[in-house]
Amino acid sequence: MLKANLEKAQKQFQQVKPMLACYEKYFGKYPFWNDGYALVETPYWGMEHQSAVAYGNNYKNNAFGFDFIIIHESGHEYFGNSLSCNDHAEMWIHESFTTYMETLYVECLQGYEKSIEYILGQRKLMKNKVPLIGPMGVNYSNPDSDIYFKGTWMLHTIRNIVNNDKIWFEALKALTEKYKRSNVTTEQIISFLSSKTGLNLSPYFNLYLRTNIIPNVEYELIDKGSETELRYRWTGESPDFAFPIKAGYDLNSYEVIVPKKEWQSKTFKKDGAKELKIATELFLVQAQKVR
Repeated sequence: MLKANLEKAQKQFQQVKPMLACYEKYFGKYPFWNDGYALVETPYWGMEHQSAVAYGNNYKNNAFGFDFIIIHESGHEYFGNSLSCNDHAEMWIHESFTTYMETLYVECLQGYEKSIEYILGQRKLMKNKVPLIGPMGVNYSNPDSDIYFKGTWMLHTIRNIVNNDKIWFEALKALTEKYKRSNVTTEQIISFLSSKTGLNLSPYFNLYLRTNIIPNVEYELIDKGSETELRYRWTGESPDFAFPIKAGYDLNSYEVIVPKKEWQSKTFKKDGAKELKIATELFLVQAQKVR
């Protein structure tokens, strides 16, 4: 750091040790242990230089109390510097996973509900105009920030499709260990995570990586005294494969539903004055209440 900023840096850079502890919890041993880890103050915002992370965020924390540049650019030590894409068109591999690491960092230190609040803020930044993957072999560069924000929501959604955090996080850690300090393709990632979770994840990855379709659930609520009947179906451009999502009253009471193009129904016991809803904070889907 610049000598004039020594005192600021000594305080701000204390975020590094708990951050690396969280990353090692989810993704295994820091991949450049022999080279070490350093933050280097720069006149630009930041960059993921391997073992010498460029830092230029002026020692500012965000609304969640952490320095975004430290947390994000350091995450690239795992995704970008260690596990790297083969083609620039697959930069989602670097940015989607690293942006997702921000949410896991919040979950690690501040709890699950706070991490949901954080990722909901990221969702507002999605544009969804073009697919995350472009043409290969032409040095394609995605024109917007969706490889960050739509990408993190894709991974968040797939976590909830897997619906088993032990399996999901074991799969992520195995991924970074399998492809440590090597190049990897989209197909290899999908195949590896599918094998580790025991689910065919190709349809979900391909939906969000190769199209700009966001599935839409149309639903209605029918009062049945002590119970509420939920009727639901996909509308518009909808998945033609089994896509489990959840519905209920809150994070502690959600139950799995699998919409189809035809109306289906499920009955829930009422929970006080809470209104039944589709879990759009867990899945990259839209929900439209019609009654």
